[in-house]
Amino acid sequence: MNRKIRTLDNNRLDTVEKWIGEKQAELSDFQLLENYNFLVSTVRDYSEGVKTLREEVSNYQRNQMILQEYMHEKEVAEGFDDWLKEKQEKEQEEINEDTEVSEKDDSDAKPEEKED
Repeated sequence: MNRKIRTLDNNRLDTVEKWIGEKQAELSDFQLLENYNFLVSTVRDYSEGVKTLREEVSNYQRNQMILQEYMHEKEVAEGFDDWLKEKQEKEQEEINEDTEVSEKDDSDAKPEEKED
């Protein structure tokens, strides 16, 4: 499920804030003004957060591309691939050893004898 996150146009928020200002007397009678202000500020904060997140993702992707370009240019990629493969093999061996040890411990355990 891929959803696009839309940011609200600040003009829309400004329109809502202007409307709230015009209706302030009526809204304060019902204590709705505080709710509207809270909602508007929350939406504005959310919108700014989404913009910041998009910028961070964009910077991360750009840095990732630069790193890949550097690794290929300096011919480091092959060495890194070999190192990564070696590391994964060691981790897999450790997992296999741990599994064998725990299976051995389970088989060594003596079954409890019931007293009659």
